Amino acid sequence: MELYRNALFNDANLTHYYRLEGNPNDSKGSSHGTDSNVTYGVGKFGQSGGYSGATNSSTTLPNSSVAAGNGAKSWNAWFNTSDATARIRIICGQGSAGAG
Repeated sequence: MELYRNALFNDANLTHYYRLEGNPNDSKGSSHGTDSNVTYGVGKFGQSGGYSGATNSSTTLPNSSVAAGNGAKSWNAWFNTSDATARIRIICGQGSAGAG
């Protein structure tokens, strides 16, 4: 069952939820992302974000959503590709002013 209709959506520990239903908006809050060369189409539960594999196809999340809190963080994503040799690259970074 899709998380939006699941009790886990109301869990206080879930701080952000990006459904990619036609946009990179945060369904849990207001830390909306920004797309660059992303298309939206049919997905498992609704729509999906389509990334071309090019270096300029991405979704960028605001620092406020990535850096919220000092505790541990986890990410969950589901990918589907028709190319068995395709590589999926996810880059997540977090830093602060003065960090070396």
